[in-house]
Amino acid sequence: MAIMAGRAWAWGGGVAATATAVALGIYFDRVGLDKADKLASAIGLFVALAGLAVSVYGIIQTRRSGQAELRPEVHNQITGGVQHGTIYQGRDFSIGRKQPEE
Repeated sequence: MAIMAGRAWAWGGGVAATATAVALGIYFDRVGLDKADKLASAIGLFVALAGLAVSVYGIIQTRRSGQAELRPEVHNQITGGVQHGTIYQGRDFSIGRKQPEE
């Protein structure tokens, strides 16, 4: 049920964005390019400021929750069989051999 609600929000957002773009296009066509350019610049300024505020808020929330230091946990699945024991996986990884000196 949550997936359908998410799809409804996505479609609703897409319809609202399309309707807004069409309405702005019609408005800009009627008022002329000079006035439309000035209005678009002002709208762009406020959209940029809102984006800056949201990004700063996100950074503050991430630091408060301590998630910045967490590493993601990886879960692997072996298809078509059963593995007993530890699976070692990684880049430039070796077991039982001495690493070359740098």
